[in-house]
Parts: sequence; structure tokens; C-alpha cells
Amino acid sequence: MRQRRFSVSSRAVIGALGLVGAADYIVRRWESPTLAAVGALDETAHVCTGVLALSALGETFELPVVGAVLAGSVAIDLDHVPAVLGSDVLTLPGATRTRPCTHSLPSLAVLTAAGLLLRGTPRQLLLVAATAQALHYFRDITDPSGSGMPLLWPRSDRVYSIGYGWYRGTLLALAAVALSRRKLRRP
Repeated sequence: MRQRRFSVSSRAVIGALGLVGAADYIVRRWESPTLAAVGALDETAHVCTGVLALSALGETFELPVVGAVLAGSVAIDLDHVPAVLGSDVLTLPGATRTRPCTHSLPSLAVLTAAGLLLRGTPRQLLLVAATAQALHYFRDITDPSGSGMPLLWPRSDRVYSIGYGWYRGTLLALAAVALSRRKLRRP
């Protein structure tokens, strides 16, 4: 059976870049946004980051690969649910503005190892999802709020953060690669 394919156009690349910029601008300028609003904007930006990375690799993809990118881009944020429900089970002791401790390299290592243990399409899809999760981490570690991530948990409670410029520059580079690939393929 033939797989359905999904194409990422130049317009989609520009749209994804614009959505990330708009989402981040709104969150930075908004006086007191609700958690739901910030979450919706952030998840949109995570999905767009995955789409930009995918579009830099090519133009047309099998639907399961696109699904793995989308799932890997946002699934790790399910670890925020306990805090939203009032539990601190995944919160670092004494932490006030950091991500859950499962936003760490061991979580990414488990997903990657699971992918490496499999063969064929499941292996490919889990490794694609792990790559998308790594991109999620990259966005989170460059969060302008400086909340950072506990990357080495449980070995260390230290929260890591780098400048937002790294993220912005990476997105611009991904978009430039994606757009140039599309321009070179057109007559």
C-alpha cells in the first residue's frame, strides 16, 4: 500500500517562521497571559520549529514521518500536566520557574534508545520523534524568560539556559535552507 505524502511549500516555511515570531512576540509583550494562552502559543511555536527543521531536509514526506515530527515536537510537554493539576511530583525541589525534571537528557535518551532497539519503520519514526524532542529542548533552553531546563537531572538540579538569539538564528538558517532548496528545484 502506498503511503500518503505531505508537501511543505515555501508559503508553509514562511508561515511557520512568522508564527514562531508572532507567538514569541506576544508572550514577551503580554502583561499577564493565562497559562492556557502561553501554552497554546508555545505549542504552536514548537510545532512550527519541527516543520521548519523538516522542511530544511526536503519538500515531500510520508505522513507517518510528519506525524512523528509533530508528536515529538510537543509530547514531552505532557509532563506539565501534574503541575497544572496542582502536583509537584515532577518539579525540582525549590524550583519556581523551571520546566519539569523530565525535560532532561535522560528522557531524550530513553526515547532514542527505544528507537535504536527497533527495526524498520518503527525505528525510523521513534528516531524522528526523538530528533523533534531535541528541537523542543533547544527551543525551551533558549526561552527568553530564562526559566531554562534541568538537562542533567537526576544527576544535577542545575537549570541550563542559553540566549534566545541561538534559537532565532537557527530558525532563520533552517528557513533559508528550506527556501533555497525549493527555489533550486523550480525551473
